Amino acid sequence: MRRHRSWLSGVLTFAIAAGAWAQGVGPGGEPGKPAEDPIKAAIEKFTKDYGEGQKKKDESLRATALDIFTGICGEKKILDIVGKVLSTPSETPLVKTKAATLLGACGNPLAIATLDKAFKANEKNDSAMECVRQIGGLLDKSAVKTLENIVRPRCNRFDDERACGIARAGIEALSRERYIESVEALMKIYDAVVSGKPAADATIPPEDQQKEGQRSQTEGSVVSALTALTAQTNATHDEWKQWWSKNKKTFKLE
Repeated sequence: MRRHRSWLSGVLTFAIAAGAWAQGVGPGGEPGKPAEDPIKAAIEKFTKDYGEGQKKKDESLRATALDIFTGICGEKKILDIVGKVLSTPSETPLVKTKAATLLGACGNPLAIATLDKAFKANEKNDSAMECVRQIGGLLDKSAVKTLENIVRPRCNRFDDERACGIARAGIEALSRERYIESVEALMKIYDAVVSGKPAADATIPPEDQQKEGQRSQTEGSVVSALTALTAQTNATHDEWKQWWSKNKKTFKLE
């Protein structure tokens, strides 16, 4: 219930308004004067304001135009419109980040696929990480696999700072998805991150120090995520593996 509360609240608000419209009661409660369809009104307002922002080449106006959808982004028609903004190649990262934030708070699991599609369309700009982070805000089990598929191919590309940043955004998002599947996904990611890790007493050549720095940051993100989900404080990868092997069949998230 908590996962969809904000979206359902918005839908209920519109359902009440739509009921009044169906009964021929206007905005002021006047019989015989139909109220305007609130979804249609929001879309028309956005279209007008966003178009004005496009005409003036003003990203601030376009970002502000999205505010009309606050609290009602879970409505399918609106979700599709915001998704198009996110996937528009010419749109700016600032506007796309605003759109991603709206979808992350909408409470509709359908937004997971929309954000995943937008991430793939925006991987080379700064809104990509926000798309990944906001998938974690939807608090639905289906988000776990989507996030794992984003993180796994990138979590050990230590010579690619951007890929590692995206992976860490996905790891943080997984820590918000309180499911056993999230712990399992993080353990697999942990295995990939520490695979080939130099011994603790090894001397790291200068040319490898930056890569090992990325590994260390990513490993820290995985441990933080696992700790947030499980409340365990294991010190090493081996300890985490032993704990999970022993407890995964019976462990329950609080």
